Amino acid sequence: MPDEGLLADIPDYGIRLDKNGLFWHQGQPVLNDKVQLIFAQHLTRLDDGAYALVLGPDRCVIDLEDAPYVVRRVQVVCDDDGAPARVGLTLSDATEEDLDPATLEISVESVLYCRVKQGEHRARFDRAPYVALAEHVVELDRGFGLKLRGEVYEVKAAGATRAP
Repeated sequence: MPDEGLLADIPDYGIRLDKNGLFWHQGQPVLNDKVQLIFAQHLTRLDDGAYALVLGPDRCVIDLEDAPYVVRRVQVVCDDDGAPARVGLTLSDATEEDLDPATLEISVESVLYCRVKQGEHRARFDRAPYVALAEHVVELDRGFGLKLRGEVYEVKAAGATRAP
């Protein structure tokens, strides 16, 4: 829970980031795609764990429904034998990075997550990237794993509460 004392100097303008990675303002969706992207690109985690939009000197705290980032696309790159060698991710802030398969988690609601931005933040998979990645998932004795670079990485059960 964020320290209310630390947030006292940051205004709350009624901005919420929903579980699908879409911003809302005072109960209404932000309809402009460019504004959505600007907000996503200026999302910052504060020292107390809360998230805020920071645009130059202006800051406002946001209500975070789930993970601060959403995986919008995956690109599975295969080796010469056709086996998956790397998974590229495109995030809701339009950045791209490689998946760290050791960070994959699945919730009791079957929502897939991973860690992004050098492991500092949690990202929720959109449906299409989830399905694309599922093509490379194998069943294990207890659960599932992602086969990548000749290794199988267990998809762990998401913890009860983890920092976003």
